[in-house]
Amino acid sequence: MNHSNNSGMNHYIDDSMNITKPIMMVEIPETLSYDYWFTKRASDFVELTCLLPNGVVVPLETNRNSTLAEIKDELWDEAIKYPLQVQLNNSESYLFSCINSTNAEAIELRDESRRLCDVKPFCSVLKVIKQLSKKTEEHLDSDISLLIGKGLHEFDSLQNTEVNDFRKKSRVLGEEIALARMNYSWEEKVRYQYPSRLSTSDDIPKTVLDKIKDGNIVLVTKFEHTEVR
Repeated sequence: MNHSNNSGMNHYIDDSMNITKPIMMVEIPETLSYDYWFTKRASDFVELTCLLPNGVVVPLETNRNSTLAEIKDELWDEAIKYPLQVQLNNSESYLFSCINSTNAEAIELRDESRRLCDVKPFCSVLKVIKQLSKKTEEHLDSDISLLIGKGLHEFDSLQNTEVNDFRKKSRVLGEEIALARMNYSWEEKVRYQYPSRLSTSDDIPKTVLDKIKDGNIVLVTKFEHTEVR
């Protein structure tokens, strides 16, 4: 039987022995909260829960700016300390999967150059799965779903005349542009694929003039794989 007092501590009463035993309430780690990735944190370190294919759960503390490739290397180094490590193959044979915090869909993380803070795994849980060969189209569908924050099957289920008409016109436009580019000369193809970075005029474009503040152009530099600017 459970009872609680004014102090908020729960007690368990063992009726067979008539003994009251206190129950310690365990605080849930903040990484398991549903909005963890959408709340600013003081620390750059995250404790991940990694589910290995041999049935072992490995807690791993890592930097939120680490790439998936770096996390996998750290995980394999840590897995040596746990049982059944001999059942694992080389890390290249596996990839991570998780539940996306944005659209609540299970996704395979094939691009290991992505940072952890960009992936935002739900409850900071990463599952290690065997890497299987998949069609290029399926990879593309997965990337598109990540970019738009919604599964493509949701768009397929839409029964909206205006949306379907827009899709049809967009597809026709894309096919017309692709056909026109096929008839380009080699010089036109080079100019299209590798556009010149030199302006044809010495006049400053209006788009640049609008961004000039007090006669100065502000440059923002972002370091790769970090959030430092």
